[in-house]
Amino acid sequence: MRDYLTMQPLLSFLYPALCISCGEELEKHQSICAKCWGSIGFINENCCYLCGDQLIGEIDTLTLCDSCIQVSRPWSVGRAAVIYGGLGRDLVLSYKHGDRLDMTHTLARWMVNSGEDLFSDNAILVPIPLHRYRVMKRKYNQAAELAKAISKMTKVPCCLNVLKRDHHSAILDGLNAEERFLQMENAFSLIQSESLELKEREVILVDDVMTSGATFSAATHTLLNGSVKSVSVLALARVSKST
Repeated sequence: MRDYLTMQPLLSFLYPALCISCGEELEKHQSICAKCWGSIGFINENCCYLCGDQLIGEIDTLTLCDSCIQVSRPWSVGRAAVIYGGLGRDLVLSYKHGDRLDMTHTLARWMVNSGEDLFSDNAILVPIPLHRYRVMKRKYNQAAELAKAISKMTKVPCCLNVLKRDHHSAILDGLNAEERFLQMENAFSLIQSESLELKEREVILVDDVMTSGATFSAATHTLLNGSVKSVSVLALARVSKST
């Protein structure tokens, strides 16, 4: 399949460019209209160093939110692109459950902008895996699609098959933080034949949403039990206590 950028002139000729949210006609593909843009809670540089949650007021680069002060995070740095609320939440849910793979490029670009300080020469992207039964139901892993798009944009390599989800866990929606962490305990394992790619690398874990951080924590612990140098996390959206 030809690269999206190569095909863009042909796409522009055959199909009008539409806002990925409301469908308003635009000047270029893979974009969003000004009205919808203003309704998305993009996270700026005033964010928690470990989870990416938006913070209010004057902060320094190492400031932590209340959650990260109370809960130990096994990863080194965390970033998120948007607040999981309002239109940001609607876009994430459409992407996750609505077969909206056409949104991948735009959402990945937001994540690249948010996590630009993570993309070192030694970095490697690893998506949070879904259990195989959930992949069969959903048809794709949204975290893997985002990681592949980020890799193309940043030239940071992507390792899709190093983590395995061992448990077909219940949906975490509605669970409190303690229940989420218990649900995700020992949820992942390393595929040893693939893990050599991660030796002494700075892993960037990629997922669509961070809520309590339980999924990221479980995956991080699994990776750190291997031979990686460090783990950072990058989410499309962060459930925020500031909203």
